[in-house]
Amino acid sequence: MLGFRRKVTIQSFWQPRLEGMFSGKNEPGWDALRASFNDAILNGVNSKLFYSHMQAMTIEIVSIAITKTSPPDTGIASRLFVSDFLESNHHQDVALLASKYNSAFGSSFTDGVRPMVDFFSKDVASSLLAAETVDGFYGTLYGLLRQMCDMFKQIKFVS
Repeated sequence: MLGFRRKVTIQSFWQPRLEGMFSGKNEPGWDALRASFNDAILNGVNSKLFYSHMQAMTIEIVSIAITKTSPPDTGIASRLFVSDFLESNHHQDVALLASKYNSAFGSSFTDGVRPMVDFFSKDVASSLLAAETVDGFYGTLYGLLRQMCDMFKQIKFVS
């Protein structure tokens, strides 16, 4: 089975993940992540704002992994599908945040995750998060990126 990759469409990959993400399914995990940092500033962030940022960061990290591991047309199709989903489901706030995370990632030639975390810190907490919290989010996002890249080595996106 050397070289075998499971064939998946962009829609069949994204649809259940996005529906789950916006159903509240991920919120307990995100709340646990937030609590794990024991950061009073982060704990004081409005939950809706926090969830919107977590949704946008997750979408952007997964999109980056797709772009890194797939042909360019797959990355484009993925971003278009996500954009259409967000627009048709009235999640323009998350779409705007995802765009800002995309810009943050693209602002560095060496480590795009760091500017993403810096944007998060600035936007949700006026850059007042503890250094340990910032480092924790950095590690969390890199962990998710690695996990997604590993997963996409097993998947071939098809039309």
